[in-house]
Amino acid sequence: ALRPQRDPNLDEWAAWRTLHARLGDALARVAAPCLALEPGADGMQLHCVRLRNADGTPARSLNAILAAPAGVDAATLVAALDRFEAALLALDIPLTDLNGGNLMLVQGPPGEAPMLQCVDLKSVVAPKGAVPFANTVPALRRRKLVRRAARLRHRILATLAPPPPRL
Repeated sequence: ALRPQRDPNLDEWAAWRTLHARLGDALARVAAPCLALEPGADGMQLHCVRLRNADGTPARSLNAILAAPAGVDAATLVAALDRFEAALLALDIPLTDLNGGNLMLVQGPPGEAPMLQCVDLKSVVAPKGAVPFANTVPALRRRKLVRRAARLRHRILATLAPPPPRL
């Protein structure tokens, strides 16, 4: 049987509200804040904070950075991913959709480490998979998150790390 189509805006709003009710402002360490869900001409419209760097420019997605690094190196991205993963684990956020298009690198003021923030939390309430058993068991959920972060870390290093020296 086919599943009914879910509204991604409703799922995103539900995920934000669920996590924000539990974590309060600590959620903003890892996710772009959702502000409102309102009816619009094309259905329900979700309003979120646009993530910006300290200089006012829009934050770039990890995918965009990997395609055109422009001043961002592998070590910086890996360190940001390490901090992001640690925060998800510490806050017990069951986010397993670590997609480079959903993760934005926010550059803070000089001297402050850049941070990754997620712009897609809906996997928290609408996990993919026929039976998302791993999302219901905390130890399995953590392992899944660690495994997905390791995969993303490998992708960063494979894309941006300098090639080994020629012998």
